[in-house]
Amino acid sequence: MNRYIGSAMLPLLTRCATHFANTEHHAALIDSTLHTIYQLSKGSSLTKAQRDAIEECLLAVCKYLRPSMLQQLLRRLVFDVPLLSEYCKMPLKLLTNHYEQNWKYYCLPSGWGSYGMASEEELLLTKKIFWGIFDSLSQKKYEQELFKMAMPCLSAIAGALPPDYVDSSLGTTLEKPVSVDAQGNFDPRPISTTNISLPEKLEYISNKYAEHSHDKWSAEKVVLGWKYGDTIDEKAKTHPMLRSYKSLTEKEKEVYRFPVKESLKSMLAMGWNIDRTKEGETMFQQRENEKIRKISQVSQGSGFNPSPIDMSNVLLSRELQAMVEVVAENYHNIWAKKKKSDLGAKGGGTHPLLVPYDTLTAKEKAKDREKAQDLFRFLQINGYAITRGLKDMEQDSSSMEKRFAYKFLKKLLKYVDSAQEFIAHLEAMAISGKNDRSPHEQEIKFFAKVLLPLIDQYFKNHSLYFLSSPTKNLSSSGYATNKEKEMVTRK
Repeated sequence: MNRYIGSAMLPLLTRCATHFANTEHHAALIDSTLHTIYQLSKGSSLTKAQRDAIEECLLAVCKYLRPSMLQQLLRRLVFDVPLLSEYCKMPLKLLTNHYEQNWKYYCLPSGWGSYGMASEEELLLTKKIFWGIFDSLSQKKYEQELFKMAMPCLSAIAGALPPDYVDSSLGTTLEKPVSVDAQGNFDPRPISTTNISLPEKLEYISNKYAEHSHDKWSAEKVVLGWKYGDTIDEKAKTHPMLRSYKSLTEKEKEVYRFPVKESLKSMLAMGWNIDRTKEGETMFQQRENEKIRKISQVSQGSGFNPSPIDMSNVLLSRELQAMVEVVAENYHNIWAKKKKSDLGAKGGGTHPLLVPYDTLTAKEKAKDREKAQDLFRFLQINGYAITRGLKDMEQDSSSMEKRFAYKFLKKLLKYVDSAQEFIAHLEAMAISGKNDRSPHEQEIKFFAKVLLPLIDQYFKNHSLYFLSSPTKNLSSSGYATNKEKEMVTRK
């Protein structure tokens, strides 16, 4: 390798690594830089100093990048790292640091602050890297240094992957109506709610949510300097709807009530359960009493002081996030159907968003997704549990068996059973006075040096997942099925 690159360029990039933060607008250039540095590490005639310079540079730069900017590199590492060749040690360190530093980005259904959440492809790449390293290491002759580096890497990846992660989202397991007509035009078909009526308890909560939605809209307007007025005036910033929800006409209230009622009906139409727990009933009453105490007749022209519920700290599990996506798609289809009808009544026309939900960009999906998340958070903060139905979930073995945790536990049980046999054989040899080396030494080393510490760390990282239940969810990654819990007790 050119001495100038090893002794000057790479150390310079290392010293300036902090400047790589917030460089997503130069994504293509960053991808090329990472790829070039990584390719340098695979050189066959590098000195130790050159390898150290490459490693320090790549680890330093990746530390300051948004996690999503490593996706291109992960695509390469999926193939390279599981080979566990002489060039794998630096990538193992890189992966360990990356997943330890960014586990929230991968594991939390709400993502990690401004970094957002991992895409389906990023999670799939992460899963492939884990199993690639795991399976390869199980067949590898014991090498102390390699095993010592690979074990923390596996722990970091397993800690970052949500236990309930499956290759396909909930939305893909639901049977969707065809979204295009015979001519290939978008034909929005919201979930049919014709034969669904809301029970009294959900009628009540839909009205409460409608009031919350109005307060939220009003609060956002007030922050921007708007106030009550008889007419909408952009310059004077006045709006006739900036008054209490109770003072709105029935027609004005219906603007807020219709979407939430349709969403709740669609959830019931899909067989989902929306039930308030005993703890939730108490929590709801406390919140209502607190709200009544806080009501004050403060100004804003009409004496209206909007106070929407703060739900910023309400976290949705990955299972609920998947359900949110289904409701968000239905929101889009409801809007699209009405828009198409309105355009037809005016003699035709089109709209750029009159396309299937799957073809929308992330930014275009955001509005529908945020509305659905807001509804789920409101239900959750008011003590409601939303599930697909206990019987349905427990019988859905194909979905359960696709979970990362299920597959992981299944493999662990297999190795634990084998290890018991190998260790029993070793003890029998010792009792008989034989000093021969065990023919299963490799498997025993893998069990002792990798599996045991990996098991210990995995259950520390995801203990709440295994302690949670459908009625008491303690984890942000959903809850373990009865089958998974049985597998844990067998261990």
